[in-house]
Amino acid sequence: MENGWTSGENHGGRNKRLSKMTNKKSFWKKVKKAAKGLALATVIFHLGTQLRHSANDFYHNAKPSLQREAFKKEFGFPLRGWSSDIEDDPKNISVCAEILNREDVERPFTLDTLRIRSDSYLRKSLLDQIHASPFFNEPSGYYFNDIVVVKDVDRNTLHHEIKHAKTFDIIKENKDFLNKWKDLAKDKNGNSLYLNVGEQVCYWVNGLENIISKDKLDASANEKLGFVRSYGRNNVFEDIATICEEAESNESKFARWLFDGDQRNEIIAKKIALAEEYHLIPAGFSEFVKLKQTEQGC
Repeated sequence: MENGWTSGENHGGRNKRLSKMTNKKSFWKKVKKAAKGLALATVIFHLGTQLRHSANDFYHNAKPSLQREAFKKEFGFPLRGWSSDIEDDPKNISVCAEILNREDVERPFTLDTLRIRSDSYLRKSLLDQIHASPFFNEPSGYYFNDIVVVKDVDRNTLHHEIKHAKTFDIIKENKDFLNKWKDLAKDKNGNSLYLNVGEQVCYWVNGLENIISKDKLDASANEKLGFVRSYGRNNVFEDIATICEEAESNESKFARWLFDGDQRNEIIAKKIALAEEYHLIPAGFSEFVKLKQTEQGC
């Protein structure tokens, strides 16, 4: 009796455990099925937005407006985007034309396209949708053979991205240029002052900026090291684009760095001289800043 009762009790416990395991497996199967369904729906949704994005480009390439035709004829590459950000907002075209003409006079550059990015998530490219996710700090513009800028085009951003395009043109012609610039961003031991790859990732991912040493993001400390903005410390390309952008839009800042006695910054002065030598900024920029400072002092 005792053995039989014990055996029955064990058997009942075993059934309960098996039932719980079965319920857990059933639950996780439902979760996996729901996750797969959600993933499929997400893929289909984004595929639809990308088909629409591509269709918009195809339409305007096949049937460009007078504004787009005139733009391509003048600059040699197309202006892309939605009609609401181009034809319906002519200010964007005029700002782009102004900056492009100014930059072309200083040094011609090659570009495949210039795109004005829509504010609407549904009208963004896949890369721009990724940038717009909560995980990243969405840039106001970027360069990758093409230049992409936000609508209500910011002059400083467009200058910045064109400097990237010019930098890559220079590298093709003169590989020593990049090494000359990197030599101006080293500590007393010869180590690079730029953020390492991991730190650069942290800079762009929301919530991870605090992992980077505060000294490397301190504006005052970075200025002493030759960076006009902390953003330029990301890498050599951002260093070049940042200082050249500032030279285009805030030349008065350089009076102190180039000519103001104890506040003169030798590293910034050398970077400006190199930028002038390779026509990344207007020839005679330093002389212009000095002349303007003299006029203001009179």
